[in-house]
Amino acid sequence: MAERSSSSRQPLQVIVGAPALRSLISSSRGTALILLELGGTALFAGGVAERMIGQAAPLFLLAAVVLGWALRSVDLESSALFIPGGLYGTATQAYGRATGRLAASALLIETLIFGALTASAAGHSLAALGGFVPRAFGSSQITVDDVSTAAAVVLIG
Repeated sequence: MAERSSSSRQPLQVIVGAPALRSLISSSRGTALILLELGGTALFAGGVAERMIGQAAPLFLLAAVVLGWALRSVDLESSALFIPGGLYGTATQAYGRATGRLAASALLIETLIFGALTASAAGHSLAALGGFVPRAFGSSQITVDDVSTAAAVVLIG
C-alpha cells in the first residue's frame, strides 16, 4: 500500500467571523426571538399530544423536538451564507424565482397559522385562568371554550 506524504494534504481552514455575527443581533434579542418562536409551541404541544396520544405523548414530543433541532440546524446553516432576503432570497438563488415565491408563500401561511394557533392557546389559557368569569356574570352557560374563543378573536384582531 502506498503511503501518502503529509505535505500533499493541506489543512482545512474554517473561518467563522464571530464579531460579524454579533454585530447583526444582540444575544438578548436573539434569546427573545427564540423564546417567542419556540415558547408558543411549547404552551400547547404538551396538552394536544396528551389528549391525542395518551401515555406515549412524551416520546412523540421528544421525536418532534429532535426533528425540529435537525431542521433548525439546516436553517442556521443556510443563514450562515449571508444571502440577503432570508428564506425567499435563499430559495430564489438556489432554485429559481418560482421556488422562491413558493417558499415565501409557505412561510407566510405558516406564520399566519402559527399566529392563530398561538392566539387560540393564549385565549384558552387566559379563560382557564379566569374561570370565575361565568360566576361573576351570574350565568353558568358561558364556558371556558366560549371565553377562549372570544379572547382569541380579540388577540388576532
